[in-house]
Formats: sequence, C-alpha cells, structure tokens
Amino acid sequence: MKNLFRNILTSLMLMTVLISALPITGLTFVRADTYISNRQGSIQAILMSQADSSGKQTPYPGISMKLYQIGNASENNGNVNFTLDSRFAVSGITMDSLTTADKWAAAAQTLAGLAGSSGINAIEGTSDAQGQILFNNLEQGVYLLVQNSGQDRLIISPSLLTVPLQENGQWIYDVKTYPKFIPDNIKEDISVTKRLYSVTEDSQIIPLSAEDATFKIGLYTDKEGTIPFRDDYEQDINIKGTTSGTAVWKDVPAGTYYVFELDEKGKPIAINQQVYVDEENSWMYNVKDANEDENNQIIVSRSGSSGNMYVDNYFYYLPHGYYQNCTIKISKNVLKDGKKTTVDDTFYAGIFEKDSDGLLILVSNVELEQNDTIELNIQLPEEDIPEEITYTIKETDKNGTPVSKKKFPYTVSGEGEITLKESDGYEGEVTLTNSLSTVTPTVTPVNNQPSQNNNTSVTVHQTTSTNVTSPKTGDNTKIILWTVILAAAAAGIVIAYNKITKNK
Repeated sequence: MKNLFRNILTSLMLMTVLISALPITGLTFVRADTYISNRQGSIQAILMSQADSSGKQTPYPGISMKLYQIGNASENNGNVNFTLDSRFAVSGITMDSLTTADKWAAAAQTLAGLAGSSGINAIEGTSDAQGQILFNNLEQGVYLLVQNSGQDRLIISPSLLTVPLQENGQWIYDVKTYPKFIPDNIKEDISVTKRLYSVTEDSQIIPLSAEDATFKIGLYTDKEGTIPFRDDYEQDINIKGTTSGTAVWKDVPAGTYYVFELDEKGKPIAINQQVYVDEENSWMYNVKDANEDENNQIIVSRSGSSGNMYVDNYFYYLPHGYYQNCTIKISKNVLKDGKKTTVDDTFYAGIFEKDSDGLLILVSNVELEQNDTIELNIQLPEEDIPEEITYTIKETDKNGTPVSKKKFPYTVSGEGEITLKESDGYEGEVTLTNSLSTVTPTVTPVNNQPSQNNNTSVTVHQTTSTNVTSPKTGDNTKIILWTVILAAAAAGIVIAYNKITKNK
C-alpha cells in the first residue's frame, strides 16, 4: 500500500509539472472571493482635463466613443482567464504578454487599427455635460475603447480594458477609466482645384476650357461619402473661360476627410467610373492628392497637411460650351555676369502665329516669373485641329511688341518657334534667358611698330570710371609757332644790344 501511495503521489507531481509548462495565451488571475462568473459589468469613460492650479477640471461633452468587445473571460480551476478573439491573432498580441502599462497602451493602438475591419459590432456612446460616457450591461471579457468623433477638440488614445477588473485582490465589475487625451486645436484650410481635360480618340489627354460651367464638390468625414463635413460641406466651383477653378474650406479641424464630386442632386458620384451622357458620350473623374497620386483622402493633424486636392474631369467627347487647349510652359532665367539673379525689371513673352503672308500675329502676351515657370493655355481651333501647331515665342513689352535688341539692355536667348504635336497632348516647353554683363572687357591691341623684342605686347585696360589725359606727340605739336616766337625774341635781343652800344 505504501508503494502504491508513493507511485500515485509521484504521478500527480509529474502531471502538475507538465501542466505548468504548457504555454499560456491568456491573462490569468487567481480567483478572488468576490468573483461572480455570471455577473455583468459596465465601463464608464470620463473625459475631463487635468486639474488646474485652482483644482478645477474641464469636462468635454459631445465626444463620441466606440466600444468593441475583442476578447472573452473564462473560469478554470478557480482562476479567471482573459483571451483575445481569434480575429486579432494577426496582431501577434497575446494577453499574457502585457506585463507593463506601456505594453497595454501599445497594444491598444495596434488593436484599434484592426477593430474597424474585424466585423465586430461596436457600441457607441457620447459624453454628457460632465464629460462622461456609460456603457452598461457588458458581458465579461476584453474591451477596446476608441474615439469616434470630436477630433477637432480632442485626440484620445485608445484604451484596452477588462470586465471585471482585478484591483488589490478584489474584482471590480463597474470599471471607471480616464482615457488619455490631448486637446487639439489644429485647424487648416483645405483647397480643392477642379481641372478639365479632353480625351482624344487615340487616348491623348488635352486641357479643356469651359465658357461658363459650375461643378459641385463635397467634403465628407467617411470614405463612403455619407457623413457630410459641417453645413458648408458642399461648395460650387465656377469655371469661366479657363481650365480650372478652386474651392476652399476654411478652418478645418484635425481629422480625416474625403473629397467627392457631386451630381445635380448633391449626391457623391462614383470615382473612376464612366458616367454616360448618352449611348456614345461619357466622362469620368478621379481625385488626386498634393503629390498627384490618386487618393481622395486628406488628413489634418499635428504632423501637418498639404491641404491641397485635385478633382480631374476627363471628357471623351467635346461638350457644348467647351473647347480644347494647347499648353506652353515658359521658363524665364535671369543671369547677371553668368549667375542667376533677380532684377527690378518686369519681363513679358508674346506667343505669335504666322498668317498666310508669313507675318507674325500676336495670339497671347503674358507676364513672366523670374527664374520660374508659368503655364499658358491657348485655345485650339474648334474644328479640323491639325496634328501639329507651330507658334513663335518672343520677348515683348507689356503691350506685346517685340523688344528692340539694340535698346534692350539684356541679351535674350531661347526665342524662336515651338511645335506642339497631338501625340504629345499639344504640350511644349520653352526657356527664355536674359543675360546682363557688368564686367569691363580687357582689350589687347596689335602692335604694328617694329620692335627689338617680338615677344613683348602692350595691354591697355579700358575703364569708364577714370578720365585719363594722354600726352600728345608727333604731327600734332605746333612747331612753327614756337619757331616764330624764338625768332622774335632773338630780334628783340639784337635791337636792344645795338641801342645800348650806340648810346655809349
């Protein structure tokens, strides 16, 4: 019997060791006397500022939060174990790995990025006048609390919680949490520019102008375009005689926004899908960010935002009241003694076309930007557009008259003809360079006189700042005059001498 009892005890000890060596994927607490397995709980989130010097706290009402149950609680052999839902396994997070407050905070950030696409339904709540949100009748498990709205006032960090919560050996079923947040008063302007293009039969994209057309653009807070931003979420863009127009939303608070074009009824139009006007004619649009990448999302945050978006329309036909354009980019460089500079002068360029007699006719005259590039759109013929169009670019005055090279203080280069081809979308570039020299030239004259040393040369430095008087030699000296004066003096001396002698 003693041997049998010893064998049984040894087996039990071995089983205990083996069980203790198994991996634990959940967070396990030793059961306390206050634990009740079927009791529901609650989470109360309190959004209040830290106390100021007088002890006053400021509540933040009207902030919406979402609560996800992302894990379960179970009791086993007197212990309570919390585990994550299998849908969050991709995160690589296990509850037993959360051993510090920093790890709990980092896990909450990671899991918050997965909660929205997990398929788990969230409970929504909004803070009251005291900044409190109460979620009642919660099953025991693991919960994730994330911000749903109010980013213009607060940026709230996600919170990872358990119901119940063990504290000092006691189970607490009504959990209070104070989510970490920072007030965020960041506000920026968002501008959306509407651009028009025509698509030719061979898929060439050409800028398009409208005589007078109005488009509706909408700003939303969700990617589906169902939640408008503020009352002024819809704005009109009028394009009259140009290829583009811009709408601006002022003082947009921190948050994520989405840009859509709207139909006549103010409803978002599907992006990158053709809209048919009739059986033969259609158009479509896309949205681009500041980097010209297709993306209708713009984020305003502390990290900054470009605040610029583009809505590009592509017409596969030529609507009534629209006309195609060619595009010429003109760069203006200004050089002084070979170095790029800016000057007080204003420069202009004229775009000319030749008539049947070869005479230049001014099509457009434009002011240039020094050491920069401007873009000029010129209307193409309404019918029978040629495959190539040639223009002449010249430096002009503000009235479009070509400058006189004799009177113009700059040396101009880059003028001439530019040919725009349909295969290139009727686009071209030209660079006009104005050069100014202030360096005094050095002149080395040729020595035609014979010299004993043929390797000797004379260098004359010319200057405009110093007046130099050179001595005059050679035929220019008045020798006859001096000869007459000397002869008269000699005659005077002879007469004086004879008179003295006679008197003696």
